[in-house]
Amino acid sequence: MAQAVSQSKESRLSERQRRILQFIKEYAKNKGHPPTIREIGQAAGISSTSVVKYNLDKLTELGYLHRTGEVTRGLTFSGSAPSRSAPSIFISYAREDEDKARALYGELKSRGYQPWIDKEDILPGKEWDLTIRQRLRESDFLVVCLSRKAITKRGYFQKEIRMALDIAQEMPEGSIFLIPARLEATKVPESIAMYQYVDLFNPDGFDKLIRAITEEWTRRKK
Repeated sequence: MAQAVSQSKESRLSERQRRILQFIKEYAKNKGHPPTIREIGQAAGISSTSVVKYNLDKLTELGYLHRTGEVTRGLTFSGSAPSRSAPSIFISYAREDEDKARALYGELKSRGYQPWIDKEDILPGKEWDLTIRQRLRESDFLVVCLSRKAITKRGYFQKEIRMALDIAQEMPEGSIFLIPARLEATKVPESIAMYQYVDLFNPDGFDKLIRAITEEWTRRKK
């Protein structure tokens, strides 16, 4: 009976929808996150993004996909856990760099990742210090935003780096966890200088960050 229901459900898919579903599954398996609408369109031979969206809506309606808002990289397969569809990324920053840190948060979120930043994700009434400690330990990656002001001031930002270093020591050798991200040309603190930094102020900086996270996430899931 269950097989008959499954076959009936499958028969409601068009050939195009089957190709789209298969592409999304293979892409997510190989790269650790779902493709963009543009990538889906190219793979399925569809030039119109509205047509791609229509077919994604149909696949969602039939229960093959779940969608988080309108973000295609918020796609997950029916029965899968959304929390494992993309890595969680803790963003550490100094208050003076809040605008740039929020911009990074927004860009990562638009790509379907799960960034975490205190100003957005700590709920009213929560113990912020305890929440930050918990999120640091639960996160898959930590991006430390560096600027000239950040590395010279005293405060909680320096404490976050020390906590992150303790967690990094528990990671398997060769793993990527802590990523120094320069917001401008500045010295990398000696305490984290052993980790290769990325320059987010360079045109290709964000793409390099995404590549590091994606390749490490894919490696971990094997």
